[in-house]
Amino acid sequence: MARWFCQPTSSLALLLVLGAVPVPLRAQIEVAKRVSKDEIVATLPADSLHEQARELVRAYMDRLTTMRARMVGGERHSGIVEQREVFIALHARPGRRSSIYELVDRGVAALRQDSLYRVLYLAEFELGFIELETLELAADRRSVNLLHVRYAQTGSGAVEEHLLFALGADNELVEVPIVYPERDGLLEEGEYFCCGSFTSFDEDDITHRVFITRSGRPGITHQVRSRFELQGRFEYDPALKEYVPRFRLVAIDTTGREPA
Repeated sequence: MARWFCQPTSSLALLLVLGAVPVPLRAQIEVAKRVSKDEIVATLPADSLHEQARELVRAYMDRLTTMRARMVGGERHSGIVEQREVFIALHARPGRRSSIYELVDRGVAALRQDSLYRVLYLAEFELGFIELETLELAADRRSVNLLHVRYAQTGSGAVEEHLLFALGADNELVEVPIVYPERDGLLEEGEYFCCGSFTSFDEDDITHRVFITRSGRPGITHQVRSRFELQGRFEYDPALKEYVPRFRLVAIDTTGREPA
């Protein structure tokens, strides 16, 4: 059974999660909880849901971008861009490593608040692995650090989902929609798209590829590639009296049918 616990929920949960299973308390690591760094990096012991302990494989400090309003006499005077410290910790079962990457089972992102850390995002995944990191992208001629999460299911034809989140001034994550391209007119009779995935997802290049087939992976004949860019900005909300992240990751150019 797939067990995936995260905040907020994404569409992949509907595809993969067969049943919601409560997470046992493990050092009180829950979204919105304030915890110490030691609690975040502690080994996760074996329990009724996990046959093996999960050990820390990587942990580091990074930054997420937000913008807050500077108020003078109850009126907005300016917007101040801030880089807030976020601590990321990744755990895995023993032996879940390859020469290329670590097969991570759990990821935690927590915002530093004085000597403690407020948990922003918590994800667990058993059918494959998780990638959780900050990603710097340019939007409206400014660089913005976002939280990037990838869920990849192994042994399934590369089922995966990428999620992006911006940080609001209230220290809550706001999901950044990913807008995929229209692909009308690219299929011939009897064909369908399969096995879509991002071949690159970093600050220099975000490219998505999907294949055309008549009979699954063995019948793949063509591919279609799309490039993406981050659009939007932090916009001031008069009702909230704060800046709100309003971004989208949008496909800006798509190839036609190419030989696979």
